[in-house]
Amino acid sequence: MSNAADMGGHEGFEKTPEDKTNVQGDDRKPSRRNRGGVRGQQPVPSSKFKGKCDDIADFVFDIGLPSSTQDMFSTVLKEIAEYVGRSYEKAGDLRNCLIEMDIPDIQEPTEPDANASIGKTKMYELQLKVYVEKTIRWEEQLQRIFALILGQCSQTLRDRLEAGPSWKKINADSDVIGLLKNIRSQLHEGESTATVPGVSFLQAERALSCFTQGRHMRNTDFMKKLRSLMDVFEAAGGHIERTASSFLKNSSSPPSSSEVEEARSLAREEYGTLAMITRSDPRRYQELINQLHNNNLSGHDGYPKTMAQALDMLNNFRGSNRVYPGCEVAFTTQDHNGNNRSNTRGGRGGRGGRGGRGLGRGEDGNNNDGKTQVDVEASSSNKSSAKSASYTAFSMMACEWFDSLTEPAMTASQFMNMLPAIWLLLDSCSTVDIISDKTLLHNIHTAEHPIDVYCNAGKVTLTQQGYLGDYPQPVWYNPNGIANILSLNNVIKYFHVTMDTSRDNGIYVHRSDGSTIYFEPSHRGVYKHEITSTSINNLWDFTLINTVADCAEKYTPQELTRAKEARRLQNIIMRPGSRYFKDMAIQHLHGYPITSRDVTIADNVYGPNLGSLKGKTTRRPVPSVSNRNDPVPPPILATHDHLGLSTDIFFINKMTFLSTYSRNLRFRTVVTLANRQLPHVRDHLQATLRLYHSRGFRISAIYADPEFEGLRAWFPQLETCGADDHIGDVERSIRTIKDRVRSTYRMLPFRQIPRIILGHLVHNVVFWLNSFPSGTGPTTHHSPAYLMTGRQVTYKAHAQLEFGEYVQTHEEHSNDMRERTAGAICLGPTGNAQGTHFFMSLATGSLIRRTRWTRLPMPL
Repeated sequence: MSNAADMGGHEGFEKTPEDKTNVQGDDRKPSRRNRGGVRGQQPVPSSKFKGKCDDIADFVFDIGLPSSTQDMFSTVLKEIAEYVGRSYEKAGDLRNCLIEMDIPDIQEPTEPDANASIGKTKMYELQLKVYVEKTIRWEEQLQRIFALILGQCSQTLRDRLEAGPSWKKINADSDVIGLLKNIRSQLHEGESTATVPGVSFLQAERALSCFTQGRHMRNTDFMKKLRSLMDVFEAAGGHIERTASSFLKNSSSPPSSSEVEEARSLAREEYGTLAMITRSDPRRYQELINQLHNNNLSGHDGYPKTMAQALDMLNNFRGSNRVYPGCEVAFTTQDHNGNNRSNTRGGRGGRGGRGGRGLGRGEDGNNNDGKTQVDVEASSSNKSSAKSASYTAFSMMACEWFDSLTEPAMTASQFMNMLPAIWLLLDSCSTVDIISDKTLLHNIHTAEHPIDVYCNAGKVTLTQQGYLGDYPQPVWYNPNGIANILSLNNVIKYFHVTMDTSRDNGIYVHRSDGSTIYFEPSHRGVYKHEITSTSINNLWDFTLINTVADCAEKYTPQELTRAKEARRLQNIIMRPGSRYFKDMAIQHLHGYPITSRDVTIADNVYGPNLGSLKGKTTRRPVPSVSNRNDPVPPPILATHDHLGLSTDIFFINKMTFLSTYSRNLRFRTVVTLANRQLPHVRDHLQATLRLYHSRGFRISAIYADPEFEGLRAWFPQLETCGADDHIGDVERSIRTIKDRVRSTYRMLPFRQIPRIILGHLVHNVVFWLNSFPSGTGPTTHHSPAYLMTGRQVTYKAHAQLEFGEYVQTHEEHSNDMRERTAGAICLGPTGNAQGTHFFMSLATGSLIRRTRWTRLPMPL
């Protein structure tokens, strides 16, 4: 992340529009009405001081900067903490301590009794060793951090710090937290010499009392900004203790200092929690605010108790007028009345076509559906995948074709005539497949969850789905629609799509048999493919693993006999290529009753000539790819740096597997166990922990059955359940794995499979489970595999072969007589960027890895 993005401005704390955030926390740019000055004038840096650490030289503490003090302090502190976490050895635990400004004491382990068991004694020795090492490491690192923070302070600020009454003790003890509190205090009081005393307090009080969530402010940013304002208010001398007495009812009389401190902390948390709810954006959460208020009046307190719970409530709330992040609008479509509108505004009067007064949203100035038009931009931190039993419709939005496709004077019937029913459109802006021609679909049925499609005409609710020939997934049926649309984003999930404008201006969808579906631009620029009711049935050629028997079922016995004779003749004349065989050889072999169609049928049934593959295949170089792995997104690492890991052992057909499941990231691992002995299980579990550590995560707890109790000496964070209890999340994960293994296993064209295939079948299931975001994970934008490896899964590299498919792998060769391909069974992708796959060699039965192959039907 760039410095400018972290700081809300450019280098040197320039004053940008984001720094000028209004009191509601809105990110909108200031109005340009009645504006003066030079257009396009750039802001001038307000501080030229650079920190002593080159990596974070632009993140400094300075007095008198125009940017807001609370934003500057929290942002610089966060950047320092991130730098410490990634640059200092084993300092990940100190990163959060700096952000929270609280360094807890390291708890010394309790020495066991003299009669304690050997296991407890050994455990104490290990804990004592860890305690000593951590204490020494923290002392050294805190001294370095103290110097680092001072190096990021301007000379003016350092002079004020050193003149303070507490500086000698803070400096002598290298008290990092004391230094940070002193810096924050000086920043908030930095201008007190130039203003009336108490102005800082009044400004902090006003900023806190007037702060609300802005229209485009994310919920996480809202919570962080609120906490920052509360810290500023308290640093300026304010106290958030109005309700602290209510938390002292059950305490001793008079209450102890610890009880008073705890009551103040609870009161502060309650204030922040209620402020988050009541000051949230009413455009998104007014319905939630009303619900909580009405429930409270009826005696049911539904308000959250902590700010973290309030954040979860805002993220997961799904109201009837809720706008979801990442949603766009849809292709021009008809509303429920059959009226086609190119956009929601009935009039486009006013300067610049932005709409004048009166007729703005419809013919009468209101929205077409009588409801308030909601903004399509919403907080990107809210999870649209959250489920709620009180909602029967699953809301989703598609994308919009531009207004230029429709002219203001064009009627619905004219536009219908411009888009024939036989046109299938490929839309790069749509997120959903919608078909309006019923004759193209079969098995039309009511969907489990309706879908709300937002377009220029407003909202259209679709309730029916159907199947478009052999297209891999169901599509939505809109009887009032005016076009048949396929989302490019959905098509590329199953097919390779290319476009080369140096060749032609068309889009090619590559099918599994090597042929293509061509989408050409119409005279108005939409990319269309003309279809018929019969061609749609085999348009996509999306089938399961092909066997020779399956391919032969498409032809008559007479056609198969002629195809066998064509293949035999091809072998007799020394296996020429099929194209040369059809164009030249057959034409000049007089008296032989074989046609070009017979050769084509032979290729369709038996695949390419096996002898030609083994003798003519040339080894092509593997394309170079970047070996760079993306880092973990900082917000994910900051929130989930300490994880809980669940583990268990399961069995499939007498094979033993060790499975782990991350409670936070939803990342799964599975390994095949040769035995269940403790050293063997320990080694695999330690390898899993090293994988998490390499990405910056720390495993704070390992949840397991009592069977794993013997591993406690190596894993002090182990937490085992009772004898009759189970770890629910890993049990559900194992059940999901077994279900998917069973689904693929039953479709394999084999009566029996060796252990190598079964083992890789389990690993392949876990690979694809990790490759897509979980609906309950920390983010819907990144998969668990991406968070743990930094690599994306692509169709071209990882989704080319089905598990169990028969291929001829391309082998190394020279000019001798050895075969150049070898028969093999696909066992799934390895996961690297080159697209390498695992295969079981049919010659040796061993595991091989290859990046080049040729697909063939499974032999009889």
